[in-house]
Parts: sequence; structure tokens; C-alpha cells
Amino acid sequence: MDAYSLTYPIMSTMPDNVRLSVWEYKEIAEIVLGDLQKGRDLKNSISESLPHNVKLSDFELGQIADACQETWDRSNGLNFVVKYWFPQDHERHAGAFAGSATFEILAEAIEYKIRQENSDRVAQVYRLVEFEEVS
Repeated sequence: MDAYSLTYPIMSTMPDNVRLSVWEYKEIAEIVLGDLQKGRDLKNSISESLPHNVKLSDFELGQIADACQETWDRSNGLNFVVKYWFPQDHERHAGAFAGSATFEILAEAIEYKIRQENSDRVAQVYRLVEFEEVS
């Protein structure tokens, strides 16, 4: 993960009345990324990295910190989910949801899906998406 990945969550959760340059957002993202890697409190790092004329409430700092933490978790964590069901021809639980499993790597998710299908279940791989394209 790099600082550029954190600029969008910071920009999108920054209050509308705050106007910062791209360079200021990048600087904030670099500081936040360093603190994420070290496991430090994000609210303080965001507050200290803001320009001197910008003051945010604790709630606003919390929203930005949560967005940054979520981005960090997604980039360093689980990216795929395999959900599986009992097939329609199964006697007692036909079509019922049987369970799910999460994976970091697509190849592992596909292997798990194949194992579920070999156990007479219907399985599907889903990708966890952080951002959707906007026009």
C-alpha cells in the first residue's frame, strides 16, 4: 500500500468546507500511512498533519481515521469471499445457504470453491470491492 491509496478516503471524508491542495492531501496520507504501519493513533496523526488553519472536530477526525483504517485493512487483508449453498436436489436443505469463507488470494478462493463443488455444493467467489467507479 502507498500514500496515494489513502488520499481518496481522506479527501472523500474531509468536510466540504475544508479546501486543501493535492499536495496537502498527499502529505497527510504519507503521515497517516507511517502511523498505520507503526500502529499509532490515527486521530492524532491526522490532526497534527493538517495545516495550522484547519481544525476538525473529534467526530470528523474519527470519520477520516475510520476510512483510512478500513482502506488499510482491505489492502492488507481479506479480498475474496466464497459463499456456498446446498444444491437444489439436496433432500433436507435444498437451496439453503451452507456457509462462507474469506481469502486474501484469488487462487486460494478458487481452490476452495472447487473443493466445495466436489462436496456436492453450489459455490461462488465474490470480490470485496472498496471503491466503485464514479462518473
